[in-house]
Amino acid sequence: MLTVLSFLGVILVVIFAHELGHFVTAKLSHVKVEEAGLFYPPRLFAFKRGETVYSINALPLGGFVKMSGEEDPDAPGSLANKSIPTRLLVLGAGSIMNFLLPILLLSIAFMVPHDTVISDVEVMDVAPDSPAALAGIEPGDIILNINGKVVNNSGDLQRYLYRYLGSTIPVSIRHTDLSTEEVRLTPSWKPPEGQDPIGVTTVQWVAIREIAPDSPAAGAGIRPGDVILSIDGEEVHSVDDLGSYLDRHLDTEVAVLIRRTDLTTEEVHLIPRSDPPAEEGAMGVAVYTSSGPVTRQRLSFWQAIPKGFGQSIEIFVLFKNGVVGIISGALPFDLRGPVGIAQMTGEVARAGIGPLLEFASLISINLGIINLFPLPALDGGRLIFVFLEFVRRGKRISPKKEWQIHTIGFFLLIAVFLAVTVQDIFRIIGGG
Repeated sequence: MLTVLSFLGVILVVIFAHELGHFVTAKLSHVKVEEAGLFYPPRLFAFKRGETVYSINALPLGGFVKMSGEEDPDAPGSLANKSIPTRLLVLGAGSIMNFLLPILLLSIAFMVPHDTVISDVEVMDVAPDSPAALAGIEPGDIILNINGKVVNNSGDLQRYLYRYLGSTIPVSIRHTDLSTEEVRLTPSWKPPEGQDPIGVTTVQWVAIREIAPDSPAAGAGIRPGDVILSIDGEEVHSVDDLGSYLDRHLDTEVAVLIRRTDLTTEEVHLIPRSDPPAEEGAMGVAVYTSSGPVTRQRLSFWQAIPKGFGQSIEIFVLFKNGVVGIISGALPFDLRGPVGIAQMTGEVARAGIGPLLEFASLISINLGIINLFPLPALDGGRLIFVFLEFVRRGKRISPKKEWQIHTIGFFLLIAVFLAVTVQDIFRIIGGG
């Protein structure tokens, strides 16, 4: 149920913003709007106000604003009869709204209380001959900032690296002797399998998400948000590290060093169970990996707005890099349809409202860019016809021919949607 509701919520917000852009600019330009619909027919519900029918439809594949005379300049209140700048504005307004929406969504995400990690990002391993190795980065170094941007956690590190793929950038590090140095390196578009763009592995810790009642962890006073630093003096840097050590010491008392959310450390003792209740594990905890302790944070309005704007720009750059990477073969091509997006939305929604708003921002920008692709039936396809008219000094392609091209394009897009949906269903059935 969470997956369905969160998917519908994200899609409704993103599509509504897109169609609102078309609708408002059309009305302000005195273009007759015959129908404004959320989703695609068959129609579920509709009412008419003024000259416009407002409808909610059954297929969550998009939305539409049907304007009079989109191809025919002779129709009353025709879009095609407006000036070229007006038509460009009306046709491009949907994508413009999708580009502006993330600023609002991300700002809200930063203003609501959310979990975040603020910790030193320590290098654990450096791959031989990698960009990091060639720059002189060594295990134990702390990555302070990348191209002037502060690195607060491993998520920041990866986001900045993928933002600057192929570009030589300055990276500030702090060595184990506490001296600082700025090195220059170039994140690789296509690193060897298993490596990140600069060839480093950063220190990760195992954090507690949930604790089962009456479990060894509960009895020892371990709490959600605690980070397991070591067991009997052996550092724990992954879920595998934790499981492996516990399996070797079942029914034996172990000393667990933990770091609390207030950054204090404490050693507790417990006995891992050899026969725990189903789905509880030896300690009775659900865990995840983190580069540091999780803290609760909420930004003010004046802090959130510029940060939301900056992160929106960052998503644009990451999207651009993703497209370039796919075209060059450096990144895999992974196409998802409505079912696949719904699955992803449900997974993100379980992490909280903040990650869900960030995901909605990504979907919004993706929708805005894809709609500008020069393909028939998309906004970009219609914009091409307006540009052709400009290049041909006002000579139009016949309304009938333009309508035929867009109609064929629409049915081809539906066919692609269906094919991708079938692929998503089989992938999910197969455990993907």
